[in-house]
Amino acid sequence: MVVVAVRAIHARNNSHDNSKGQSFVKTSISDSGFRDIKDKLRRLKYDSLSLISTQERNVALNDKDTVEIEGGHILTFRPVYKERKKVCIWLKWQDSTGMKVLDTRLHFDGDETVLTGMSNSDGSGIILAIDVR
Repeated sequence: MVVVAVRAIHARNNSHDNSKGQSFVKTSISDSGFRDIKDKLRRLKYDSLSLISTQERNVALNDKDTVEIEGGHILTFRPVYKERKKVCIWLKWQDSTGMKVLDTRLHFDGDETVLTGMSNSDGSGIILAIDVR
């Protein structure tokens, strides 16, 4: 069995003015739902972050599972292999219109959280923080 944990984070810029060249989140990140990845999140160009959901699934190797994220996003994944702390999973992320945001294999080595995301023209976005063990 492989445990896949997915945290969905809503990211927002309070203004579209990025001319100041800021390369990290200005607001403090105090939400306990992502305190462990705050250094990674600070590098992103968003003013505010809020946790949308946290979901965890136990999935057998080569079985598929799906996580639905607020706003109609769907993340489908399938663990391909697991050796000690190394895990490979196939991920497919579709937005609410059915467009593929991501369709790839990811190799996890140890306790590293992988961040992936998408941004919208209004300056908002969704970030997925994925942990596999």
